[in-house]
Amino acid sequence: MRKNAEGKELSWDMKRCVVCAAKLLADSPKDRRADEFLELMEAMEKYGNKFGLKTLKGSITLAPDEAFDTHTIQGRRMGRGLLYWYEVSSETVNKKPEYEKWHKWFKPLMVELAKEKERSKEKCKT
Repeated sequence: MRKNAEGKELSWDMKRCVVCAAKLLADSPKDRRADEFLELMEAMEKYGNKFGLKTLKGSITLAPDEAFDTHTIQGRRMGRGLLYWYEVSSETVNKKPEYEKWHKWFKPLMVELAKEKERSKEKCKT
């Protein structure tokens, strides 16, 4: 942890950030679904329909409609931009109370900024 990718000494603040991030990760509840999902995909490729894996694949790889937003090719093809992201796709469930409070302030601001950006684009077209 003494040097960065360029071989330079890390600043005290950078070291503190690394240690804080490591502590947060160590103290947080664990969820290995991302890893396990990749293992499951690999098993599906390797074993085909053995153990009913092929039928399982369809049920876990289908993304909900709201997942297709400005960050995906499909979403951009559907014309879903930043406004859709802030109004629909960025929404989460089971928010921490602190985040819920923040998000109630943040979301309307970002929705309005996205609308303003769309209005500006329309003015440039005319």
